Amino acid sequence: MPVVAAPPPIAAAQAPAPPVVLAYSYAPGGIVGDRSGHRFPTRVDGVLAVPPTPGPHPVAFIFHGSYPSCIWPARERTLSRTLSVVRWPSRCWDRRHAGPQGTYGPYAVRWEASFAGMARALADRGVAAVAIDVATKENTEWGEADRTVTQRRLFDLHLRVLRSLNAGNGRGIALPAGVRGSLDLTRIAAVGHSSGGGFVLSQLEATRTRQRILPGLRAVVGVQPAAGYLTRGAFSNPVPALIIGSRCDEQIPWRDTNQVAARTVTRNGSTPTVFVGLGNTLHLSTVGGGNPRVGPTDPVETPECTTALAAPAAVRAQESALVADFVSQALSGARSFALRAGPSVPVEVRRATPGLVVTTEPTLAEGMPAEVPANRVRFRASPFRWLPPAPRRLSGGAAGT
Repeated sequence: MPVVAAPPPIAAAQAPAPPVVLAYSYAPGGIVGDRSGHRFPTRVDGVLAVPPTPGPHPVAFIFHGSYPSCIWPARERTLSRTLSVVRWPSRCWDRRHAGPQGTYGPYAVRWEASFAGMARALADRGVAAVAIDVATKENTEWGEADRTVTQRRLFDLHLRVLRSLNAGNGRGIALPAGVRGSLDLTRIAAVGHSSGGGFVLSQLEATRTRQRILPGLRAVVGVQPAAGYLTRGAFSNPVPALIIGSRCDEQIPWRDTNQVAARTVTRNGSTPTVFVGLGNTLHLSTVGGGNPRVGPTDPVETPECTTALAAPAAVRAQESALVADFVSQALSGARSFALRAGPSVPVEVRRATPGLVVTTEPTLAEGMPAEVPANRVRFRASPFRWLPPAPRRLSGGAAGT
């Protein structure tokens, strides 16, 4: 018999290139954090993810919520074990305490690293994203910071940082290929969790706070947003908005999220606005998990919220998918939205702008964003100062560095 050559093997589909990720850390300094001009110590850290495709790309800023800032990792049992921390005794006092409500110690939590997965998910959808450190909004040792003022000032600071990176100047940090010229800083989205979510939703009515609206703002997303940031007045800056809430949220009651969503859908007029509810999901799951019965919490005592909770990694994947899908479509001018719904977390579209078509697309786990543990994010450091040094503590501690 004639020898028949075997058919050539079918080439495997080439996987898309991953986003370019740069975690940057500049010298800490003092940021104006209230309406009186007082300065508060802050780290100048961020996690930037850039699409691998040619830019420039719109940019999403991610504002984390209000969580413990200074911990003792070796004894911490109430937060995720995969947090990113850095020793910072000039802000986090060099004393250690462990108790039933958590720990205190000289290590600052880099909460922005807990949103690296969300930043990558946005970059996978063609939107550059930067998660920034806004922890000083909860500062009390230098006075009482104003959350709105502080987060707005930190946005302005990191906008300056990104302009420098986009021009190819890392200010002492070697830039990976793909960063220079990749950012369109005239098209901005704002994403926030908890108090960060309340802040970004307040941009819909920014005149209430006498703060300038974030320049170039095209879309906002509040993930389990804190209530109290919106008034009952008219929206002065309607842009597409997504609100994500959880029936099991132990910190932001479901009824509060429903009220915020109802007001936003009504007052945003014909601008696309969507409220998505998640099941089996805790507030702390967004930042890697933790003990929902520690601190200012009100656990929901139902089977769904006690014995059937989704794993934090699945929750983070689901929230990241919703954020990335909505923001990328909103920035492209979509008038209908298709949002991924993974296999592990129940997803329900609860409210939407009348006439707006919003569909959920069942998606296998491999089609959802990948988990990025915060402690695997590697920061590149530079001594360059964007800010003046932080002042001394009100109680007379050492100057910040």
